[in-house]
Amino acid sequence: MSNFKLTLYAFAIFLIFIPSELTQAKNQVAELSLSSVNRIKSPAEKSPEENIDHNLLQKVTFDIFSISPEGLIGNGNSLRSLSYEFCIPQNQQYLAQIKAIDPTISFSNSKGRIGCSETQYLCLGDTHKPNWRDILTAIANLAYVKQIDQFFGE
Repeated sequence: MSNFKLTLYAFAIFLIFIPSELTQAKNQVAELSLSSVNRIKSPAEKSPEENIDHNLLQKVTFDIFSISPEGLIGNGNSLRSLSYEFCIPQNQQYLAQIKAIDPTISFSNSKGRIGCSETQYLCLGDTHKPNWRDILTAIANLAYVKQIDQFFGE
């Protein structure tokens, strides 16, 4: 067989097999892509860790996973709520925002253990409410709240 015929034969094989190989490879890539994409889970399908807002994990310094859905910590007969503290700038608009999130939060001009400055209010709240996690998340999502610590009282 001449070189021309061999080249023509090889080219014919290329035209026959390569498109089917490319299609097969393309299908495999599509299958891999679809299987590797994480399906968006509903809140009910997520673990407690997956349901937590990123800001909440960054700003809260206590273990929120030890708090029950009712907002209590401890076990058996020693259940209690957890009190927390955070600082906000002394601004009436910020006070109103905090009160809108949780009307039970109290304010003080003292520094607290968290160390609020002279231009900040100390805010005190607790977890003894059914929507405690939503409240903490809303507070943590405020740009002017930098940290939320456990409050131990004095």
